[in-house]
Amino acid sequence: ERVLFAGWKGETWNLYALDADGSNLTRLTEGDAHDRRPRLSPDGKVIAFDRAYGGGASRVCLMNANGSNVRPLFDED
Repeated sequence: ERVLFAGWKGETWNLYALDADGSNLTRLTEGDAHDRRPRLSPDGKVIAFDRAYGGGASRVCLMNANGSNVRPLFDED
């Protein structure tokens, strides 16, 4: 089983995952966004999370459980 959490790195929040026994720490996101509140889908394939940039409004994003294919849940035009 994997544990998801947000951690402060430099000047932003990033998402991480590790095995329940504390091994295999993996950084899932990086960059200038604040990524927080990760939630794993019931099938374990997708992570939903909040993403915000520099004090702006946050938006819900999705990514694959390995950190790839980050995308907004809704297009905002």
